Amino acid sequence: MNETTEKVKNLVEPFLNEKGYEIYDIEYKREGTNWILRVFTDNKTRSITLDQCADVSRIIDDTLEQNPDVIPVAYNLEVSSPGLDRLLRNESDYAWALNKTLKIKYSNEEGKKESLEAKLQKVFDNKLELQINKKETKVLDISLIESARRVMKFDEIAPKSKKD
Repeated sequence: MNETTEKVKNLVEPFLNEKGYEIYDIEYKREGTNWILRVFTDNKTRSITLDQCADVSRIIDDTLEQNPDVIPVAYNLEVSSPGLDRLLRNESDYAWALNKTLKIKYSNEEGKKESLEAKLQKVFDNKLELQINKKETKVLDISLIESARRVMKFDEIAPKSKKD
C-alpha cells in the first residue's frame, strides 16, 4: 500500500469493521486523467452483496468527505467484492475456502517452485491439508505459498441439492 491508501485504510477501517465489513485491498491510482480510489471489501461470511457494497461506499464517502486532507484531489470511488477467485492470503481466507479446489503456487523444501491443484480439507496451525486425489494428501505450510486461488468448479459453487 502507498501512503494515501494506508491513510484511507486507517481512517475508514474502524467504521467498516463496526458494521461487519472488512477491507480486502485498496488501490489509488491515476487512470487516464482521473484518479481512482478502488476499495475491495467483504464481510465475515465472504458473501458480500451489492447492497452491502453500496453501504460500504456511503461509509467511505462520508468519512472521506469529513476528512478532505486525506485525498486532496478529485477522485472517483469504486467499491466492489474481491470476487470468488480472490487471492487467499491468511488463515481466515483459507477457512472460507474449505472443501473447495485451489490452485496453489509454492516453494518446496528445497526452494524449487511448484504448483498443484487440490481440494482444501483442513486448516490448522498455519498449515493446509490438501486432497490431491482419492489416495493422496499433502500438508503444506502457508508460509511456503506464493499464491493460492479457488478454482471455479460448478459443483462447488452451486452444489447439488439432496433429494429426500
